[in-house]
Order: sequence, then structure tokens, then C-alpha cells
Amino acid sequence: MAKKATRKRAPKKAAQAEVTDAPSASAVETLMDGVVGQERAVGVLRSAMDSQRVHHAWIFTGPKGVGKRTTALAFARELLLPAEGDVQRASIDAQLRRGHHPDLHPVSASLASVSRDAEIRKRKQTTLPRDVVAEFLVEPAVRTRVVTANTVASKVFIVLDAHMMGDAAQNLLLKTLEEPPAGTVILLVTQSEDRLLATIRSRCQRVAFGTLGIDEMAGFAGALAGGLSDNERRMALILSGGSPGRLAQVIAGGLVGWANALDGMFRAAEAGKAVPELGPEMTRLVNEEAERQVAGNKLASKEAANRRAAADMLGLVAERNRRLLERSSGDEALAMRRVLAIEAVAETERLLASNVPMQLAFGLLSAELTGAANEPAV
Repeated sequence: MAKKATRKRAPKKAAQAEVTDAPSASAVETLMDGVVGQERAVGVLRSAMDSQRVHHAWIFTGPKGVGKRTTALAFARELLLPAEGDVQRASIDAQLRRGHHPDLHPVSASLASVSRDAEIRKRKQTTLPRDVVAEFLVEPAVRTRVVTANTVASKVFIVLDAHMMGDAAQNLLLKTLEEPPAGTVILLVTQSEDRLLATIRSRCQRVAFGTLGIDEMAGFAGALAGGLSDNERRMALILSGGSPGRLAQVIAGGLVGWANALDGMFRAAEAGKAVPELGPEMTRLVNEEAERQVAGNKLASKEAANRRAAADMLGLVAERNRRLLERSSGDEALAMRRVLAIEAVAETERLLASNVPMQLAFGLLSAELTGAANEPAV
């Protein structure tokens, strides 16, 4: 049985974890070497460490795939790593690097599959359920830390895709945010901050993440896109939208191949021609990618993979039309048609969110793309 921590409890009104022996700025920088292009966000976290007080709750918000999760893990390592000279430092750092530290708790919807509740395990999860938040965050938060060491925090919880929590889960979490156990730090990682309750947001320090510039993205492309031609690499960078995570998805999921395979059909639709095969072909490519994602992964959800792949397909269509819109400067009629095409993509997103069958939704999108091209000039 683990020994109880000797750390004193902070008063309830104190919403920070005391830093008794903060690491140097160079140590923080070393732990965040994997964070690229997010100097402002990392600077906020370094300032918190330098101030000798760390808030108990944070929201890491920004577009998908820009480094929020990487930064959260690096910050968690910093909070749980003992000061220089501590005899446990090396072994604890090894645990943190492997993700096996018992006081580091990633929380996500996938934990439903290992819940103690059989009903939760059987249920198809489209949200981060209240019961998962209770079992894997609220209850562990009040327990004694497992590793006793001179660290900034005693436990760190990283809630991935925090916007997937429903109101019941968020209200349960709110009680922990209002009366945080001493030494506990909670990091909420989200791409949709507006879906978090105002009462949650008001109790958290906000750290904003943005898309990366072309120089940073070019570095990622060099590492990830070694097998692509120069033209394919350029296409991958365009489709990534400044997100390294998105770039990896574009390459792994073959979105560059999608762009090439569909180019002729898109051109025909943009010329105002009916392309009845476009919807079925988009559907086929999405289904193939979803099957690739779940292959060999018993915990993967085909439904969730279909949603992700469909979102990638819509992102491809939207990005293509955004680029065409940029090239339509001075031609108001052409610009209007591209705007209509982008609006058609947004409508398709709404149809899919309403559980309209994918092939029907993509078929309607194909017709809308042709219709936008035929829209008369005003």
C-alpha cells in the first residue's frame, strides 16, 4: 500500500498548487521541446511556474491538432517531476515519458470500454459520460497520491475532448473545480471551448493555441511527407490548415490521394456539369478510410471513424473552394459561386449531424456544387 503523502492541505479558497522548489526555466523548456509554434501558450505556462503558484484548473483551447494535447502532457510532466537533485527524479521521469505514472490521469470517452460498470462498457459512446468523469476523475481526485515526492502537483488530470462532456458530466466536474483537492491540477483540452459551461470556464485559466505558420508546418511536412512528391507535399500543407495533427491525418489517411482521385469530378461540377458518380465515390473513399482506422483496434468505433473521415472529406471540399475563392478576386459572380459551394459543405455537415445517410448527404452535396456553378450572375 502506498504511503500517505505528507503534503499539507491547502485552504479551500486557495485555487493554486504551491510550488515549493520550482524547476528552472531551462527545465520547463526541455520538457516542452515537442511543442512547436505555440510560444505564447508555452510562455503562459512558464510564467505560472515562475510565479511559484499554479492554478488548479486550465482550459487548453484551439483548433484540432495544433499541439494542445502535446503541451498538456509536457506541462503535466513538469508538474509531477521532482526538483533537480531528488533521488526519485530519474525513475519518475521514466514513468512520465512512458505514460505510466500513477498520478497522471488522462480522461477520455474511450475509458468507457474499461469502466467498472458493465452497462457503460456495452453502451456506444458519442459523449464523455458523467459516469466516466465520476469514476476516472472525481473519485481519484480525492484519493491519496500514489507517488510521494517534492513536486508541484500531487495529481494531474487531462480531460481530452472536454467539449464532449454533457451538462451532467460538466456539473459533476464543477463541484471538483469549486473545491479542488489540495495539489490536484485539471487540464481541459478542447477545440470547442464554447460548449463548456460558463461556470466551468470561469473557474479555469485559459491558454489559447493557434494554427502554425508556414515555416513551422514546412518542418513537419519534411518529417512526415518524405514519400510524397513536391506537388503532393504542397497539397498536404494546404489541406492541413496550419495543424500538424491534421497534416499527419492528411498523409496517413490518403487525403492527397482523395484530392487527386476526385479532381476531375470536382472540375466537372465546378463547370456546371452534373456528376452523379461524385457522391457515391466520396462515400466509398470515406468508408474505406473509416475501415482502415478501426482495423485491428477492438476499442475503435466504426461510427466515430465514419464521422472523422466524413469530416475530412468535407474539409477537403471546403478547402478546395476556399482556394478557388481566393483566386476569384475581381470576379464577383465566380466569388459568389464559391461562397455558395462552401455554404453547401456547411449544410452537408448539418445533414450528417442529423443522421442523414452519408451517401444521400454526399449526393445532395454533389448536386449543390453543380448548382452553385450554374448560379446566374446578379
